[in-house]
Order: sequence, then C-alpha cells, then structure tokens
Amino acid sequence: MEKIREFESGDLIKVKGVVAVKPNVFSSQYFYIVGSQGVQVYSYKKEFPDLRVGDYVEINGELSTIIGEQRLKIKNLDNIKVLEHRQEPTAEEVSSDKINEDYVGRLVIISGEAVEQKGSTIYLDDGMDEVQIYVKKLTDINPKSIKVGDQVKITGIVSKTNSGVKIMPRSSDDIVKINVSADSNADEILGSIAVNDEWEIAQRNKKMELFKYLLVFACGIIIILIGMLIKLKKEL
Repeated sequence: MEKIREFESGDLIKVKGVVAVKPNVFSSQYFYIVGSQGVQVYSYKKEFPDLRVGDYVEINGELSTIIGEQRLKIKNLDNIKVLEHRQEPTAEEVSSDKINEDYVGRLVIISGEAVEQKGSTIYLDDGMDEVQIYVKKLTDINPKSIKVGDQVKITGIVSKTNSGVKIMPRSSDDIVKINVSADSNADEILGSIAVNDEWEIAQRNKKMELFKYLLVFACGIIIILIGMLIKLKKEL
C-alpha cells in the first residue's frame, strides 16, 4: 500500500489494506481501504462483497485517477478477497496545514472551530489554517447541525475534489462537539456535553440550593415566633 503512489494510471496492481469506509456510505460505486496510505476502490457495476469496517482485504485492479485522486478499478467480485477481520483502523491526528494531496485516501482526525458553513461544506479552523469538511448525502449527516463557533473534533477520509482537498466524515459518530456556540443545539450531534449546558446546570443547582437554604431558614424563624407567642400567652 505504501508504494501505490509510485504507480501510474493504467497499471494493473494488487494491494492489501483495511476497510475504512464501506460501500454505500460515500457512494454506491466505491469504498476506501487504508494502510500506510489509502485508496478508493471503484466498481462501475456497484458489485461488492459484504464488507465491514476492519476487514483486511486483497484487491486486484487497474489504477486510475479521478480529479487528482487515485482509485483502483475492479471488474467483478473476484477482484476482492477478504483475508481476515481486524480492528477498525485508527485515524491519524493531524493539523490543517498538513492536509494536502499527500494525505488523500488517509483516515484522519482534526479538531478546530467551525468558522463558516456553505451547503454541504463546513470550514474548520484549528489555528494553523482552514480545512474543508465535506458531508456526503448518503451519510445522513446534517451539515447545518454544526454552527459557526462550534468547537468540534472530526474524523474522516481525505479526498480530492474540484474545489480542493477535503475531509469527509463517514457518519455522525465521526463528529464530536467539544464546545458549542451560544445559538447551537448540542443535541443535534452526539458528543461531549457542551460547556454552556454544564454552566446552566450548575446555575440551576446553585439556585435550588439557595432556595432550600432560605426555606429552612424561614421555617426556623416561624418556629421561633410561634414559641415566643406561646410564651407571651402563658405570661398573660
């Protein structure tokens, strides 16, 4: 897998790698395997075996290029052999300034602040640079659930498109909110409890404790007053 960049379009090659994205997640015609590098596996006929994330596979195919991204084209099911099932591939934590064409096909993690959202693309700034997060329709992720100002951690495959290199999350599980903006709904994406929500809960708890304290204090005053009245009546 690490030498796949040395081959050219039209070469017939055999590679081994671990399934990181199953068919019908980004597209019905391709999936991704990763290793030291990563590559898109394409079938015009949309014919694939029943694959799971973590399957270690051997693939025979013809190398091609689409919009600057390498893909391995297969003819039929016989071109894919599942060797064994392994653990799900681990994503590599990277900064936005490293996301370039050398990372295309890799599974990565990036953290930063959402600074803009246009259609299916979210622009994430990690302090080093901005990177585009592209949400594919088949993933059922709602890109509008990420608001400007949200601090998020995103896992995804690096892909090359007409508008540049982007990171594509596979499902809502690949998106974790670290902190949210004031107008964001923290229930829209699974992840950590928002700091704003924690503050509000703490404030409510403080108010409840104060109310309980005042209630006990008031009851104590009432008991004392009743005792004083009783004493006065006895003296009279």
